[in-house]
Amino acid sequence: MLIYTAIKYQVLNYLIVFIAFVFFIRFLCTRNVDSTMAVAGRYSLACACLLCVFTLVFRKLELMFYYPVIVNAILFIVFTASILGKRPIITVLAMLKEKELPPFAISYTRRLTIFWAVFFVINGLIALYTAIINDLKVWTLYNGFISYILIGIIFTAEFILRVFLKKKYDNK
Repeated sequence: MLIYTAIKYQVLNYLIVFIAFVFFIRFLCTRNVDSTMAVAGRYSLACACLLCVFTLVFRKLELMFYYPVIVNAILFIVFTASILGKRPIITVLAMLKEKELPPFAISYTRRLTIFWAVFFVINGLIALYTAIINDLKVWTLYNGFISYILIGIIFTAEFILRVFLKKKYDNK
């Protein structure tokens, strides 16, 4: 919504400078954290800063439309790399809460990581489409509203499923 408002009122250049500054500060604040998500966050922030610079240098405001594409691509890479690596990222996150996970939970978190990786591809492709068609209202509707609603629905459904499965397997 912020990008939409800034473009509509022709103050995007000022907003981009502010956004780049905020991204840069966040980048500096996370540089000593070595978790997978922190590293992914730094890549995302670095790409965002570059996108802001390119937007200002080339005076192509529509370049900002590609930020959601970059974020989804980075999340896809992180989740997929974790599936191919030692432990899927959601398994690692689950083990922060419970040190020892039962076999069903390890299998479940692996499949959930795969699900999110697929989601990031689909979400990223839709974000790419909205960037390519260069329609501010469509881009804002999907990237600033619909995608967040979808993520909220997935989180809610997954939480309900997790509670159900935990009860089912704890009773065995």
